[in-house]
Amino acid sequence: MASNWCTPASPGTSSTAPRSRSWEAKGPSSSPRAAPRSTARIRRAAPSSKSSCGAWSASCSRPSRSAPPPSCRRIPTPTGGSGSSRKCPTPRSTCSWRASPNAFAPGRSPLPTSSSATMPGSRHSSPMRPWTKGKSSSGRITRSWRSQANFGKPRRRANMRGDISRREFLASTTAAAGTMALRPLSALGQNPSTQPQAPLKPMMKLGCCAYSYRKYLTSGEMKLEDFIDEAARLGLDGIQLTTYYYESTQPSYLHRLKFRAYKLGLDIPDIATRTNFCQKDLEVRIRQAEEMKQWIDAAVELGANGIRVFGGNIPKGATPDEAVDWTVDGLLRALEYAEKRGVILALENHGGVTETADLVLKIRSKINSPNFALLLDTANFRTNTYEEIKKVAPYAVTTHVKTEVFAPDGGKRPVDTERIIRTLAEVGYRGYLHIEYEAEEEPRVAIPRFVAELRATVAKVLGS
Repeated sequence: MASNWCTPASPGTSSTAPRSRSWEAKGPSSSPRAAPRSTARIRRAAPSSKSSCGAWSASCSRPSRSAPPPSCRRIPTPTGGSGSSRKCPTPRSTCSWRASPNAFAPGRSPLPTSSSATMPGSRHSSPMRPWTKGKSSSGRITRSWRSQANFGKPRRRANMRGDISRREFLASTTAAAGTMALRPLSALGQNPSTQPQAPLKPMMKLGCCAYSYRKYLTSGEMKLEDFIDEAARLGLDGIQLTTYYYESTQPSYLHRLKFRAYKLGLDIPDIATRTNFCQKDLEVRIRQAEEMKQWIDAAVELGANGIRVFGGNIPKGATPDEAVDWTVDGLLRALEYAEKRGVILALENHGGVTETADLVLKIRSKINSPNFALLLDTANFRTNTYEEIKKVAPYAVTTHVKTEVFAPDGGKRPVDTERIIRTLAEVGYRGYLHIEYEAEEEPRVAIPRFVAELRATVAKVLGS
């Protein structure tokens, strides 16, 4: 291999040499290396003044700022035949030349001077030697750009990022480790999906209870299939199939209802049944829980996620606390099977043991089950209707909306739909608004009008 460095034609001269001197490629040394590739003479300008590294004045004979001294410890260099390598006496940390950006390092060329040629497109512009000729192994003449600093040296593999020393690598990894150590433990190893996120915007879908068409369903004028068709004509999102009007609980019948709704683009998020868990007799509560199994199975066949249930009426002579305990016991027995089947039991505020918001929330506090939830009926609180709604709204998974609510005198008055929608939006409600129509007007006339009113109010409140 050819020698890596050029040596002065007149050895022993110091850095105070004339401003221009001749340099020639070093010839073969005593080492068994091959002869140099070229012995061409190279003209190079000497430094205009003594180097800032005064320790080199006698030992280094530093030729210029764009090439390292032969004795620089950064790159071992051959030494004329003695086999030894001279070391720069200046510590590395204080060496001004090695700290300079012009210092040569493996894979990095020195910066050019104003009069030097540069290779177009080079990442590190450097002094260039004009086109040089050479011969490949096949005998073809080749041309290439070679920097003066690297001329006569074997080519190195290109490294776009530049070589990195062991010391630099250890320094960078230590700094990175220190940065990680300063981060809180809660931020390490967490999945982005588990990080706290902004709360979801409120979302409300429109649905209708089959109970709203009870006048036609009980008389035989309409079947549940007809109710599904009517809901599709109204442009609703889903329906609540009340179990009072089922022809059967056989899977074949339930599947027929499910497929009809699916083909019309309607969801069946939940069904509704009648229950009375507020029973003093334990045997009655057990029997009530057993009867719930058929409706839980029916919900599964229909693809519904929940079932509306009632707490029941408070028995004569019982205290509210006793009624709450009996209701909780009955619900827990029914929830054992609901949890196995993956169905939610949603307790509706429907008078009796759920007449007030405080009683509803008391029952909720005693049931620790992921399959238990609340259904908010916006017209079933007889006193302080809108204040009671505010208490229950944060825990509701579905809602019944009616055209009328109770008045302070015990009568009925039109509902303030916008006030109810805003209350639900404030707690971030995301679920169905099922219309449960109970007024005297003809359902086929009043329900379409109420659907349009409700849809416009939701769009106004939610801004969509």
